[in-house]
Order: sequence, then C-alpha cells, then structure tokens
Amino acid sequence: MRKNTESIPTIKKKSIAKRFSFIFIALLFVAILFVSLAGFITTKHKILHLQHHMLEATSSSTSKAMSDFFLHKVNTLNNINDSVDLQNIRKDKNLQNRLKTLKEKNGFLNFFFFDQEKQAILFDDKFPIVDISDASYVNALDGETVTYGPYEDRVTGNICYTIAVPCKNTSGKIIGALAIDISAQEISEYLNSVNLGKHGYTYILNDDKNLIAHKDYTMVKKYRNLDELIKINPKAVAIAELLEEAKKSEEHIALGDYYKDGEKMYTAIQVIPNTDWNLVTVINSEEINHLLEDIIVKLLITTIVILLVIGGIGYFVGRLLAKPIIDIDKFSAKIANFDLTDSSDNPAMKHLKRGDEIGNLANSINMIETNLKQIVSKINQSSNRTTETSQYLSDTAEKTNSLALDVSNAISSIAHGATDQAQETNEAAMMVENTSNMLSEMLEVLNTLVSSISDINEKKEEGKTALAELLTIANEGSKESVVVSEIINKTNESAESISKDSEMIQSIADQTNLLALNAAIEAARAGEAGKGFAVVAEEIRKLAEDSAKFTEEIRSTIDELKLKTESAVKAMLKVGENVQEQKDKVELTRDKFDEIEKAVEYSNSIVQSINESSKKMEDQNVQVTGVIQNLSAIAEENAASTEEANANVESQVDSIQEISDASKKLNVMANELRDEVSKFQL
Repeated sequence: MRKNTESIPTIKKKSIAKRFSFIFIALLFVAILFVSLAGFITTKHKILHLQHHMLEATSSSTSKAMSDFFLHKVNTLNNINDSVDLQNIRKDKNLQNRLKTLKEKNGFLNFFFFDQEKQAILFDDKFPIVDISDASYVNALDGETVTYGPYEDRVTGNICYTIAVPCKNTSGKIIGALAIDISAQEISEYLNSVNLGKHGYTYILNDDKNLIAHKDYTMVKKYRNLDELIKINPKAVAIAELLEEAKKSEEHIALGDYYKDGEKMYTAIQVIPNTDWNLVTVINSEEINHLLEDIIVKLLITTIVILLVIGGIGYFVGRLLAKPIIDIDKFSAKIANFDLTDSSDNPAMKHLKRGDEIGNLANSINMIETNLKQIVSKINQSSNRTTETSQYLSDTAEKTNSLALDVSNAISSIAHGATDQAQETNEAAMMVENTSNMLSEMLEVLNTLVSSISDINEKKEEGKTALAELLTIANEGSKESVVVSEIINKTNESAESISKDSEMIQSIADQTNLLALNAAIEAARAGEAGKGFAVVAEEIRKLAEDSAKFTEEIRSTIDELKLKTESAVKAMLKVGENVQEQKDKVELTRDKFDEIEKAVEYSNSIVQSINESSKKMEDQNVQVTGVIQNLSAIAEENAASTEEANANVESQVDSIQEISDASKKLNVMANELRDEVSKFQL
C-alpha cells in the first residue's frame, strides 16, 4: 500500500488549561453573581415585608396602648362615680377636696362635674362654678360617654381633649357627668416613646381629620386639621384616602405610602378601638434604602473574595485536567493524518488503565484506531467487488427501461379513453340534476298554489257568511222601513187633528178678544167703579192675543211637519225599493259564490293530482340520479386507476433510469473509495 502524502491542516490551538480555568471561573462568577442578586432581591423583599409587618405590628400595638390609655381614663371616671355620691357635690366641701386630691393624683389637666342644668364645678383651689351649656360634651347627660376636641384651653393655651361620662344615682337616674381634660402634649409624649427609627414618627387624627397628638407637639399647635396640611403638601391627600380605607376595612387598618419633601414615606393608619381616634404611623423609606446599601456593599466584598479564591483553585484544577487531554489530542491527531501504524509507545497509552472519563476517552480512541484498520482493509476488498457489480447492474437497467417505456405508452392510451368516459358520465349526471331541480321548483309552485286555493276557500266561506249576514240585515231593514212608514203616516194624521184643534182655539181666542173689548168699554162707562174690571178685561185681551199668536205658530209648525212627513213617506218608499234591490243583488252574489266554490274544489283536485304525479317523477328522478352518479363514480375510479397505473409505470421507468444512473455513479464512487483507502498507512 502506498504512503499518504497528505496531512491535516495545522490549526492554531489555545491552551485547554486556560480554557478550563476561564470557563470554571466564569461559571462560578455567574453562579455567585446570580446567588448574590437573588439574595439581594430576596433580602430586599424580606426587609420590605418585615418593614411593613413591623409597621403594622407597631401600629396595632400602639393603637391598643392608646385604646387602653383612653379606657383607663374612662374607667377611672366610672370608678370615681361608683365610689362617691355626687348628688350634693356643690354643698359637700369634703367631697370637693377629695375629688381635687384625685385630680392631682391622676394628673388630670382639668377635672370637673356638671349637672342637668349644665353648670360645672371645677375641682381646683377655688372650686368655681362655670356655665357650659354651649359645650358639645354636655351630650353625656343623654347617657353615653362623650369625647370632644381638640381645642385650645382659654387659660393655659394648651391643646386639650375632653372625656365626659354620665353619673347616675342609686335609682339609676342621670344626675350629671364627670369630665376630665387631657393635654395633647401628654398624648404626644407617649407617642414620642414609640421607636420607629431615626426619622419615623406617629400622630393621631380623629374622624373629623383633626390632629389630636403628634410625636412633635409643635405640629399639633401648628396644624389643627389634616386639610391644612394637604394645602401645604397636596401629596398628603394619600393620608386622607388611607384614613377612609382604614374605616371601611374589617381589620380597621390600611397601609400605603406618599411623598413628603421628595422622600417616600411608608404609612399605616389604625383605628383606635373604643374612640374616634386614628393612629397614623410613618416610616421614612431612606432608612430602608441605607440598610439595603449596606447589604449590597457587603455582598460585593464577599463576592470578590470568593472569586479570587476560587479563581486560583480553578486554574490549578484546569492544569491538572488538561495534561491527559493534551496526550489524547496528539494520539487523535496521528489517526486524523491517516497514520494507523503501531501506537504502543504513544503517551496516550499510559492513560488506558484510568477508571474515569479520561481513561474511557483514551480506550475509545485506541478502539477507533483498531477498528479503522479492519474497516479500511474490508473497504478495499469490497470496493473491487462493487465496481464489477455496478457495471452489470447498469447494463440490466438499460434493458428494463426500454420495456417499461412500451408498457407506459399502452397504459396512457387506456387512461385517455377512461377519462373521456368519466367526462360524458358527469355531463349526464349534471343534466339529471338540472331535471331534479326543475321538478323541485315545480313542486314548490304547486305547494304555493295549494296554499293559495286553501286561502281562496277560506275567503269564500267568509264571503258567504258575510252575505248571509247582509241578507239578514236587509230583511230586517225592509221590515223596519215599513214600520217607520206607518209611524210617519200616523204622525201625519195626528198633525191634521192638531191643525183642526188649533183652528178651534183660534176661533175661541177671537171671541175672547171681542168679549174683552166689550168689557173694557163697559168698564170705561162705569168710571172709577169699573177700573178694576177694566184691568182684568185688559189681561184677558192680552191672553186672547197670546193664544191667537201661539195658535198661529202651532199651525205653521204643523204645516211644516206635514210637508216633512210627506217627504219622509216618499223617502221611505224609496228606501223600501233600495232594500228590495239590495236583497236581489245579495241573492245573485250568493249564487256566484256557490259557482266559485265548485270551481275552487275542481281546481284543488287537479292540483292534488299534479302534485302526486310530480312526487312520483321526483322519486324516479332520484333513482336515475343515483344510477348515473354510480356510473360517474365508477368511470372516475377507472380513469383514476388507469392514471395511477400509468403514473406507476412512469415512476418505474424513472426509477429504472435512476438505477442505471446510480450504477454508473456507484462505479465511479467505488474507484474513488479505492483511491481514498489507499491513503491509510497500515
């Protein structure tokens, strides 16, 4: 076998030890950076969560303490009320001194009692009586504990808060109330004892947003109401919103934040039980940020120290791991240069007995060398046999290709005939389908015609009913016109009788008028004695003239009535003629409706017959369509099968041609393979 003169191109290599060290340090750096970042984020969240928890816990504990503070004051007043009889407080000097001592003992700013007349006695040196009828805390007389404030004491100038509890006698009747004034400074000093870091603070607002107490007492005197503070710092409106949220919350607490002088302030508002007070706790976010900055610095220092220590370890480990890999790399380069000669003295052979991955890699490359020697030898033998076989296969493929072309031409002719048959069958199927569509349309028209005939029949029945009703009404109208005519005739006869009676009345009126005239003449002859009779005669004359006038009007009315009754009689005769003519027309119309009914029934029977025949034609058409569709499917299937067979034969021709081409290429490849195998040095 000839020597190989070619070799693998030289590649510029980088030290694997440096790579191991770099990768090791990079991975450690990323891991430590990730752990540090995760630790920082986790710590930040935990600090913020802890801060919120501490804020909530501090707010709750301080709120409870303030509630206890308030209840302690209320209970002290109730205990005093239970231990003494305040019924005669104004007269009992010993009791006044005793209550003064209790005031000093408990450190009350002011301590007083007021009765139902709203007159208060103060328990100080002079025990003055003061009218407090305009004070809001007098509502304690209604039986409930009342709180009032804040307000500025007129004497001391201190900001105060008043608590008043009702007092009852032994029979349970309210006789007055005990009240104390609490200094806002006292509450502020208590809030000052709450530790919230360097910049944290607390203060108290009541439900009306009035400032009750503050860690910095000067704030209480400076800002009486939250709305005043919002005017100075509009962002403080967040506190008002949190206050409303706390009132609505089931836990009576709300957490949030707002900005003051450009700094973020974490805030908690807790409703103080048993009061109308609300505790506001504020922590400056800068304190949390300083704590986080300290953590970041410590994490960075720790990370750098760890990286330096681990970097040195990584470099040493990289050098230790790189040495056997370099030996194995040289061994694999020998094989890559087609050198399969004896390798027993190669440095990589000393790593074969190692039990780790390096030993496995050395054994694998050694096996590759051994197997390559065997494969190259067998390939050399097979390439010679492949050259002979490929030449024989190429000759056979050319003969088979010629026969396949003849078969393909014959099948192609059959395919054209099957395709023509399928097209003609499809055309027949389309014609049958058109016929079916026309039958369907005719059936729809027939159904519409049947529906129309049914509607005509219904309208005909309705017309017959209407004609019957019209005929009945015409008969009744004829009868009524006769009755009306008789009534008019009787009315005319009555008018004649009234005319005669009115003539008689006219005659009597004329005679009466004549008699009245004679009586007037005789009364005139009688002088003064006949004046009364003359007046009566004059009245009778006037009555006679009125009767004559009325008789004339009656005659005129009767004449007009006679004329109208005569016209009415003529009109009724005309109505009778019209009614009779209407009856005749109705009878004629009824006869026409009977003829229409017969024609409709005949048309309906003909349409039903056509409809049945059309349905039979449609059923037969469906059968014909099915047969043609089956023929069409069979024809299409035959055409498809023929085309598929033709395609298969053409595919076989192509495959045979490909086999022939592949045989030629195989021959070329076998020669090339033999040349390549000759490069190995065995």
